[in-house]
Amino acid sequence: MGEIEMRKSRMFLAFMSLATILAVAACGGGTLSGGDDGDESRDGGSPPELTTNSGPVADRDDKAQTTSNGAAPGAATGESAGGGDGGGIAGQLERKIIFNANLDVAADDVHVAFADASRVARTAGGYIEKSRVYARKDSSGEERTYATLTVRVPVGAYQDVLASLRTLPGVKVTKEESSSREVTEQYTDLQSRLRNLERSEAQYLKLLEQAKTIQEIMTVNDRIDSIRLQIERIQGQMNVLDDLADLATIDIAFSPPLPAGTEAKDDGPKSPGEAFEDAWEASIEAAQYVLSGVAAAAAVAVWLVIPVLLLAFGGVRLARRRKPRATEPAN
Repeated sequence: MGEIEMRKSRMFLAFMSLATILAVAACGGGTLSGGDDGDESRDGGSPPELTTNSGPVADRDDKAQTTSNGAAPGAATGESAGGGDGGGIAGQLERKIIFNANLDVAADDVHVAFADASRVARTAGGYIEKSRVYARKDSSGEERTYATLTVRVPVGAYQDVLASLRTLPGVKVTKEESSSREVTEQYTDLQSRLRNLERSEAQYLKLLEQAKTIQEIMTVNDRIDSIRLQIERIQGQMNVLDDLADLATIDIAFSPPLPAGTEAKDDGPKSPGEAFEDAWEASIEAAQYVLSGVAAAAAVAVWLVIPVLLLAFGGVRLARRRKPRATEPAN
């Protein structure tokens, strides 16, 4: 019976070695699209202490993976447009672009403009991600209403939503910024790593069915847990990229128009008189801060000087009491 158990253990180790080689071959293909991706996959797929000479199998898997990954650049640049039999690859290599825009607008009525912008986003199939309405006093002391709004809208409606926001009644766009970032390569790399890890997981699940001893089961389970953790992490990253690429982000800042007579001046050079006036006002403001600081320091010093004087007075009296009296000379 002992010899039979030893034979079973040897067969299990042989299966483990074969699965390890296949995992290394599968994960090795992922290194073609990223620098450190293959290392992470190998950590989850192959124990370093196991070696074998089954090189041809790994070579064949590497070539197959290279062919799969090698189609990425051409497809990403549009070479595969119109291909009819590669639906999976075309979907995999769909361009992923993240769009963002920032608008500063002056609104005659901030509350109305805020509601109109929210309605535009919802009508386009988007939603409000976050918003804020608040009040603060302007330079004249009058309390005025301001608001900020962040909306997410489908990429297909991105330009239409921007056009609608620019033409809202009672609204003037004072500043507009937009940007885009393509993450196709990053997304394709994550897909490649995910496929490699899923293949490794499938191999270890087959080995788990053949495990006999507790040690064998624990070893295989550890590998499966490690690979599953990497798979979930990659899936989370892909979900984030999907969300960012499917929905554009628009940040809007609403502010009331400037009061009459306080319109913003042109950015041209100031006259000497204006420059002197600004400098004089700045010096007065600085002097006020200095005087306030001196007054505060003086108030604090009063509370510090009083206890110091009391301590000094007590110390002098104590020293006088302890001083010995001079002895009278003898007759």
